[in-house]
Amino acid sequence: MKRVANLFSRFAKRANTTGAAQREFDKLCAQRSIKGEPWPHSMLYALLDHCSRRTSVRLLVLDRTTLNYNHAQTMLIGFDPDTRELLIDAPTNINLHALVDARDANSEVILQLQVEQGYLNITCSITDLSLQKGRQAYVTLTATQHAVTSNRRFYPRVSFSHPSQPIVKVSPDGKPALQFKLMDISRQGAKLMFQGRDIRKDITGASDKKTSTILHTEFIFNDHFTLPLRCELVQAKYLRTPGCHNQVRVKFYRPEPTAQAQLDELIGLLSMDEQFAA
Repeated sequence: MKRVANLFSRFAKRANTTGAAQREFDKLCAQRSIKGEPWPHSMLYALLDHCSRRTSVRLLVLDRTTLNYNHAQTMLIGFDPDTRELLIDAPTNINLHALVDARDANSEVILQLQVEQGYLNITCSITDLSLQKGRQAYVTLTATQHAVTSNRRFYPRVSFSHPSQPIVKVSPDGKPALQFKLMDISRQGAKLMFQGRDIRKDITGASDKKTSTILHTEFIFNDHFTLPLRCELVQAKYLRTPGCHNQVRVKFYRPEPTAQAQLDELIGLLSMDEQFAA
């Protein structure tokens, strides 16, 4: 970690002078990585740009319970292209225990930088944590792979248009099932639509706003493939234009590994089709 911090402090002073950032970039491009292929020029430039301008970056940490990514804003402090190490501030709105768990389980985290072409997603492992109570905490990451995408979401989302929207049956506790249409879906959740009357009270019932509303749903994609999933209600809106309808957003709640694998495979196949890509 000290090596990464020292590297940053060394080039940061030069990067603040006219033309120095470009010279530093040229030097970085001339270096070769010890592990695997060298980082491409575009990635080096993005890292240098975010460091010198102190631009915030996005950290995504996988929740092993829900299998969804929690995300937070943080700062990229420095990087070492020789060892593929990156140094970031420990984000304040992610429980530090989640970072410790990710390190101990050797789970991957994602560092996302906004670049000219879209978003640069860097898959990393956590190699060091400096967690000092009452002081600034730092996280050292080691990059394993990277990719540029036009979608801010790390995971793909697919959309459905009328009349090809699959049916979703939602069963609130103790009430008849409601039939929705699926508008879009990702590995984390979905947006549903119900035409007609206001059904918000049917969904939320008398549940306390401080507690989560869990819904039992059945996603019917066709006559041969149905996927039952438990969902946590995120948002329910009643709209009067262009015709009375309800829009409901849900987040998948602790899906079974088999169901998650089937969902990931389905989304992966549909996301390659321009008809469904979001």
